[in-house]
Amino acid sequence: MHCATRLRLVLNDMDKVDQKALDKDPDLKGTFIAGGMFQIIVGPGDVDLVFSEMIHTGGVKEVSKDEAKEQAAKSGNPLSRFIKAIADIFVCSIISSPVLAFATDTSTFSASFLMGLCAILYCVGFEVVLGGTPVKKLMGYEVRDSTTGEKLSWVQSLKRQWWRAITIVPGLGSVVSFFAAIFYATSIKQENGLLGAHDKLANAEVVKKQR
Repeated sequence: MHCATRLRLVLNDMDKVDQKALDKDPDLKGTFIAGGMFQIIVGPGDVDLVFSEMIHTGGVKEVSKDEAKEQAAKSGNPLSRFIKAIADIFVCSIISSPVLAFATDTSTFSASFLMGLCAILYCVGFEVVLGGTPVKKLMGYEVRDSTTGEKLSWVQSLKRQWWRAITIVPGLGSVVSFFAAIFYATSIKQENGLLGAHDKLANAEVVKKQR
């Protein structure tokens, strides 16, 4: 199947793909794995021609969107996203520790504000500037706009990470963040391509680059 700009392929063995060679092809605009599918960014207009050629001469089977998602879901793993989220919380806590230590003599309000600010700088800042937090980048993942394939804007990232950013509000912010985290974690399922409700809110997707 394909969308306006990308080929979306469900492969039996992704290890056979030479992703580095595809990424060097000047006619292509990048490749990545998202939702259990190997996706190739071809570009508007050209993607229709490439897809048609693959169907007629490449022995590729055309399937519906629902069939593709069903097949791709079999290779998805929600646990991997959960592990990355826990690792991000751990790293963010380490980074913010010096700030909290400096603020030991401040009020609870100030400490909560600083903790929330650290969460925003870590999650939103790295997501916008680098395309993902250090944990995600280290594990080979990036967060992108699901339409353009580009890094998220500040507005998009804040939409996606609002439940972390709200911890900047003392007391109530932490409570809201906790329940929002549970809701978003349970919304990440194989049948929806491992996209959480927070991803959809920001028109974002978490993609993997093969090493």
